[in-house]
Amino acid sequence: MLCDQFAIVDLNRLAEPESSPTFEEMQRVDEARCFHALAEYARHAGQLDVVAEIART
Repeated sequence: MLCDQFAIVDLNRLAEPESSPTFEEMQRVDEARCFHALAEYARHAGQLDVVAEIART
């Protein structure tokens, strides 16, 4: 799925105050979250062609 295209970030590490995440790590999490939300909105709206197109990018 879409999240497979992004590097996996250990979310437990992001929650630890002594190890602040880098900007790049946070950006990957945000991008994955945005793509996932967009795909879910399209899927619920019945726009499966949009979901398929997003999955290919």
